[in-house]
Amino acid sequence: MTSEVTAPKPTSSAAPPPSFPFGRSGFFQSPPEFTRLRATAPVSRVVTADNGQAWLVTRQDDVRFVLSNQAFVAYSGIADSPFEDPSAHTRLRKLMSHAFTARRVERLRPRTREIAADLVTQMTRLEAPVDLVQAFALPLPIIVICELLGIPVADRAEFRRWADAILAVTACTPEEAGQAGQDLNSYMSSLIAEKQRSSVSEDLLSALIAVRDRDDAQLSDTELVTIAVGLIIAGYVTPSNAVGLAVIYLLAHQQLEVLRDNPALIPAAVEETLRYQSGRNGESMPRVAVQDVRIGGVLIRAGERVVAPLESANHDERRVANPERFDISRRENSHLAFGIGIHHCPGAALARVELQVAFEALARRVPRLHLAVPAEELPITVNMFGDQVPSAIPVGW
Repeated sequence: MTSEVTAPKPTSSAAPPPSFPFGRSGFFQSPPEFTRLRATAPVSRVVTADNGQAWLVTRQDDVRFVLSNQAFVAYSGIADSPFEDPSAHTRLRKLMSHAFTARRVERLRPRTREIAADLVTQMTRLEAPVDLVQAFALPLPIIVICELLGIPVADRAEFRRWADAILAVTACTPEEAGQAGQDLNSYMSSLIAEKQRSSVSEDLLSALIAVRDRDDAQLSDTELVTIAVGLIIAGYVTPSNAVGLAVIYLLAHQQLEVLRDNPALIPAAVEETLRYQSGRNGESMPRVAVQDVRIGGVLIRAGERVVAPLESANHDERRVANPERFDISRRENSHLAFGIGIHHCPGAALARVELQVAFEALARRVPRLHLAVPAEELPITVNMFGDQVPSAIPVGW
């Protein structure tokens, strides 16, 4: 479903709307504009990065409503984008949900622990300071996703080279990234054909093939490749960024040794780091209203854009006590780190396992891990999703 996109109409007496996303005053603090707007104008107009106008919703209940209500569809800004076809999106997600289950991910936990332990061993053999991104945060999820998809060990170096190029993990030209994308698609097509011919396997790619064939899902080989590549994106860059940011928060707040002494806190610590870090770009994919709808008494007309930032939702005082405080023992932790509704992240279970295992490995093996530079001096880059993430995290122990 698509809709003509229109800008919210300003009134002659209103002050010019602020520019969005908002700037950050520090590495850890959420923009103060969110706090002010949640209190005084939870649904307000803003000027977006493309010089258009949109409605900004800042309270968690309203963000939940926008992200889960059929009155809004995702808006990519690209004509005929698959993000704007809810029926196709739902069909593909249903297939993924059958194969990408929490039970399947949980079975991967022991192997994930082995991978994390090996990476920590290799890292601690190096001379400090060491870049945690390259030594731990990036290799952990790419090795895990290879195991999950059933990528043969002999192919994994080339597989990672293609993934790094496509996802801008390494510097390359647009032509090189394009060629890597073609090579990865060709490889996945060949691997799918090989798995279709072989005996039953326990990997996720084989499970997706089985679900398709068993349920007569009318999933084409091209769509299967698209799902596989999407899993690579969701299972590589996003978890690696999450691991890196989570470790920064733990180290800056001297919490790693706390987890060593009390590992039962690890699940809660993971949820707190997810709440604290999600949506650091301040903006999620905009939505477009497909019918007139009211939020908090404000009328949003069909065709108008709406921005529902996760960061503001996760720092809403109505849902989280003292939201600017980083508290790994927090019991009530309402957050939308993985989204909600049809766009809820299918890799949520995998991300949680990887973060829990990462915390376990680092807390047990290197509890005196520390940042080699102040957090405010870490080099920050904007990744392909628009998130602000550290490009390097120098650490010592």
